[in-house]
Amino acid sequence: MRCIAIAILLSLSTTAATAQISACRAVKQGEARLDCYDKLFPPPKVSADGKPVKSTSYDEESLKEEARMKKLLRPICKDCAPGR
Repeated sequence: MRCIAIAILLSLSTTAATAQISACRAVKQGEARLDCYDKLFPPPKVSADGKPVKSTSYDEESLKEEARMKKLLRPICKDCAPGR
């Protein structure tokens, strides 16, 4: 049951991302099209010395997302062992 719920949530999130990219693909003018993609995928921030500014790491973000998903799915799977 847990796997089905996760699969549904993942498919819904990818559908939204695909829709945004398709909207940019539909723009015919080159400059406007690039602006659309830049809004979806902004360039990395650069500090005064020219080095990229480090944002939150992927691991930190994935841990936050995993905790959020566990909290969201907890009512669905009441008989699941804690920590799984």
